[in-house]
Amino acid sequence: ESANAVESANAVESANAVEANDACANGFPADFVWGLGTAAYQIEGGWNATNRSPSIWDVFSHTKGAVAGGDTGDVADDVIHRWRDDIALMSELGLKHYRFSLSWSRMMSWDGHSMVPNEPGIAWYSDFLDGLLEAGITAHVTLYHWDLPQALHEHRGGWHTPDNERILTEFEAYATLAFERLGSRVATWFTFNEPWTFT
Repeated sequence: ESANAVESANAVESANAVEANDACANGFPADFVWGLGTAAYQIEGGWNATNRSPSIWDVFSHTKGAVAGGDTGDVADDVIHRWRDDIALMSELGLKHYRFSLSWSRMMSWDGHSMVPNEPGIAWYSDFLDGLLEAGITAHVTLYHWDLPQALHEHRGGWHTPDNERILTEFEAYATLAFERLGSRVATWFTFNEPWTFT
């Protein structure tokens, strides 16, 4: 019986492999979405533009010896200032879908008690989304790509803190703000990018 079970399992595995190979050989489904993806800290720059406050990545990258070459995201690709040119490049490439993340530290700031809306930061994302729409590029947005506001790390604990209802409450307020202020121009929302890397 055990030999038959192994033989049956091998047959199923082989059939699945053939099916997967056929799918690749026949190309991608007609509704498969091709696009590009980025993360706020990796591309935005403008570390203090639009009243943005520090994130844990700012603090980490400025810690001596933490990053090879002492590199930081202070300027990065400078999308904060070059976004119109970047959208023009996307259009030249024929890009139709773009996934990017919001910087929680640009969307909100710490008022000494909790995170509150940061209007200049929200306005920047609003303009950016309008630019994508005008170019015929569909926006897909990630709420959190590893850049927790430093103030929350210090005053509310981070994702590593067990049973941390305080950080969940802050995240809910952030997500609600993003949905309410930007949601009409976003096709798809992603909650976390690779959560196993920061929890």
